[in-house]
Amino acid sequence: MLSKAGNISFREKFGFYVFVAVVIWNLLISLVKGWNGVYSWIFSNWMMSYEWGFTKRAVIGEVTSWIGVPPESYYSVILWTGLCNLVVLLCTACWLMVKMENTSLGCTSRIVLLMFSVSPFISMSANLIGYLDFFIYLGGILAIFMVHRKLQILGSVLVAGLMFVHEMTLLLIYPLFFISLIMVWNFDEESIVKNINWKFFFSAVLPLFGFLFVILFQTDVSKKPGFEKDFVIPLAQAVSYEFSGPEAYESSISAARYFVSQLFTSYDMYLEDEFKKGLARIVEPADLFVVFWFLSVVYLIVWNVLRSAPYRNLLAGLAFLSVLSPILLHFIAYDTPRFWTMPIMLGLLLIWVVSHRRKFTIEPGQRFLIELLAILGMAYYIGMKTYVMVGVDVYLYYDERYIKYAPALILAGYYMYRRYAFDLIQVETDIGSQNQSL
Repeated sequence: MLSKAGNISFREKFGFYVFVAVVIWNLLISLVKGWNGVYSWIFSNWMMSYEWGFTKRAVIGEVTSWIGVPPESYYSVILWTGLCNLVVLLCTACWLMVKMENTSLGCTSRIVLLMFSVSPFISMSANLIGYLDFFIYLGGILAIFMVHRKLQILGSVLVAGLMFVHEMTLLLIYPLFFISLIMVWNFDEESIVKNINWKFFFSAVLPLFGFLFVILFQTDVSKKPGFEKDFVIPLAQAVSYEFSGPEAYESSISAARYFVSQLFTSYDMYLEDEFKKGLARIVEPADLFVVFWFLSVVYLIVWNVLRSAPYRNLLAGLAFLSVLSPILLHFIAYDTPRFWTMPIMLGLLLIWVVSHRRKFTIEPGQRFLIELLAILGMAYYIGMKTYVMVGVDVYLYYDERYIKYAPALILAGYYMYRRYAFDLIQVETDIGSQNQSL
């Protein structure tokens, strides 16, 4: 653990630099393992604007159309913007977890971050460069920062705006935003109702109105005159740069028409087509283990943080549901691997949200269990098949993974050994001191 004082020893600095290097190494391997470039499906979300009328997910397209991005440049714009978003998101998540080292979590935060750096969330993110998820995560983190700075209204407006970027914000960010409002409001057991003033109510409800506006007022603009010529054909031209061969343009036209049809599919149709399959996706054992390892670690930490909080059971229940909420997306869409990795990112953010400026302690037995589960989870993530949505060549063979990720496992094991070896020496020293005094 880095010293809070100004004097940091060379050993602490060196140990920290080694830790940072291992995290970066893990992230690079995971990103390369899942790399897919730009998936053709995402072009429609980057090109659809409000020119034809109000429709969902048109905010980014409105910006690109205002800038005047030509069809042949969309691939590069999506690739580099999406990659920058992903890098900023990963750096922000790592920074938030490193800050936790100066709390009672201590060196355990390093083991949790090492686990995150080898998790399937990283390879899945590299597989879906340019997806709107990253805008939502970054915007959500900024909104929670605003809540922490007592700017709840601005944070609420931002979350409401994110609903127009993608309505999935309701399940990805809003639950964490709501928990952050509660944590900052400092409710006590005797006067929780009295503390709910207009500012809290407005901040909590405004994002819900944003979601309802998107759902209720969306229009299908694909039937309007000129839409095929002025949107579908430019979309096909942009997509065609991802294909090659003599039938590239015909393939891209078919793909563009399919993307447009899916973009304007109603939620009733989504539920009708996918709801019956949702339960089968949720009970898949391999996918359940993807979230089990990380969320078991996260929830043990959260439970210890909230142990002395008013309404502990209520807050812990909300925390548990907030990170599992993306699993509900299985009932309306078939992006199964993508949805299973979302709770990993939300779990990391949840630790930051509930522990903000809160004093807490973790019992030695609980800490041992947290670190043991984290190391076992790391081993599981390293050994599992590459978790991607779009088919790619697996960069690492099964046996290679443990070699390339070995520094992470060794470092996590060292942190765990050092803690308990130090604790044992400390106990023996205290016993020896007591014997001498007797």
